[in-house]
Amino acid sequence: MNKKYTDAATNQKNHTFAAGILIVKNQQQTQLKYEISATDNHEAEFIAAIHGFNYLIENFPDEDLVFFYSD
Repeated sequence: MNKKYTDAATNQKNHTFAAGILIVKNQQQTQLKYEISATDNHEAEFIAAIHGFNYLIENFPDEDLVFFYSD
């Protein structure tokens, strides 16, 4: 079982976006961050989720249960 937490952030001054992802498996944490391209924070939140799911697919392909948390 994996737990995945995602969030996105927007810098309003220079209109840049970032995604943060936390994966927890067996009490071990993996933190990921990405600079992303988005049109607004709403889209950035979805991009963060996609990055997180892609990471899980690549690193835990046989995992059958994922708890996903986002704001």
